[in-house]
Amino acid sequence: MTQNELNIIGLAFDIIGVVLLFFYEPPKPEIGAILLESAPSKSDRDKIKKVKKMVSKIALILILIGFSIQIYSNTIQ
Repeated sequence: MTQNELNIIGLAFDIIGVVLLFFYEPPKPEIGAILLESAPSKSDRDKIKKVKKMVSKIALILILIGFSIQIYSNTIQ
């Protein structure tokens, strides 16, 4: 692979990671807010929190891999 191809692959990983973080931000701690009757149940909130945590970790890993590939592509001749 050429340096430019590796750079493009690294950028693609970064873009995917950032888009995932945009839609699945890391879960925030609950702050004892008043819930409405139409609010999701505790188990539903826990499931959503678990998915957000998993996807945000994957997104951060993709971003780190993308930057690593870009750094590597700049070191090869």
